[in-house]
This record gives sequence, structure tokens and C-alpha cells, in this order.
Amino acid sequence: CMLYFGLVDENERELFIRELVYEIHEMKDHLDVGVPGTKLVCNALLDAGEIDLLLKVSTTTTYPSWGNMISRGATTFWESWHGGDSQNHPMHSDIDACFYKGLAGINVDEQGNLCVDVDFEEVKEKASYISPVPRGVGSVTTSVLAKHVIRAAEYMSL
Repeated sequence: CMLYFGLVDENERELFIRELVYEIHEMKDHLDVGVPGTKLVCNALLDAGEIDLLLKVSTTTTYPSWGNMISRGATTFWESWHGGDSQNHPMHSDIDACFYKGLAGINVDEQGNLCVDVDFEEVKEKASYISPVPRGVGSVTTSVLAKHVIRAAEYMSL
């Protein structure tokens, strides 16, 4: 994804973002980008400020999606959307990093240190739907985090 790698001229960036958003909506808010593309597209959406779309893509419960895996009882990321292969496979898991960066504001600085880049007052309501821990940051598994995000999206009628 040219957006992820910063290969788009600044004057064309909005056009690329609009086209990416359009294509995702055309696929009924699903991703069809392969394993390597998942990380690129999720992060490109996050960097473009398309957090609501990223949340919608990640919480939809129709096939193929992370939400569909969870609705079918997944407690880990599966190797394939249909669940017929490995039931504990991290290749689709970059979405959890996007949750932490985009929703909880947890990032890594230039020196590799964890830092919190968030206005707690601004996000405390959303964070309370994701995690019962104050400020929305706690030791939860990715599947539990994703399940809470889906519930939050349903609650917020996204």
C-alpha cells in the first residue's frame, strides 16, 4: 500500500485515501488484501484518520472478518477466515496493534520506548467500552479486546 510506505505525493494523498475508503465500502466494509496487505491497509486507515472505518471493518461479523471469527467462538486469530486451518495463528493479528495505537493511544517512540499519546478525557468513554480497566489500558487478550470493540460498535450503532 503506497500510503503505508509514504510513496504518495502529498497533493495526491487525499485521492488515494478516498479510493481506499471507496474500495473497502464496495466490499461491504471487508478487507480483501491478503495477509501482507492487512497490516498495510489497517495502518494506512489509522494514519489517515479513518478510525471509524477501521473499527467498522474490524467489528463486522459477516464473513470474512475478525468479528466473524469471534462470533464463531474464536479466542485466538485463525490462520484462515474460514477456520479450517491453524486455530492459533498471528498472521491476521496486526489489527490489535491498531486498536492499541488508534483507540488506546499506545505507541512506540523513536527510541523504541512505549509511550501513551492520548487525551484521556477525550477517549475515556470509548475506552470504557473496550476495557473495564481505568483509562482503557489493561492486560487483556486480543480476542477479549476485539470482543469488547465489537460490543462497543454495536452499542454505539456504528
